[in-house]
Amino acid sequence: MSYCEMPRRSPRKKQVQILTMSVEEKSVEEKPSWKKMLDELYAFKARNGHCNVSQNDEPATSLGHWVGHQRVLYKKNALRSNQIQQLHSVGFIWDSLEHHAWNEKFNQLCAFKAQNGHCN
Repeated sequence: MSYCEMPRRSPRKKQVQILTMSVEEKSVEEKPSWKKMLDELYAFKARNGHCNVSQNDEPATSLGHWVGHQRVLYKKNALRSNQIQQLHSVGFIWDSLEHHAWNEKFNQLCAFKAQNGHCN
């Protein structure tokens, strides 16, 4: 077999594979389970009366990031149907901006009705 016919091996490819496996294994270990985060969401709702967790909410920062990630996965159609059902059952808000805007307009309508006695 001549030099040109010898299979070429890439030591970098093997190193990348090892590195990738290490990162994936580490991320699996460090990530809380989906069920654990759902339980945290239930507890948050019990304390606060809603599921609109802010990523800036200091005691619930990781929960806020998880909630945001669930919204992204939902938009990408990457959540399993049982996960969607469980999030629906807790009153999950899929689009916080739309929800906020709707509530703001609804509150304005209620104020208008209280002042004018009608919604026309």
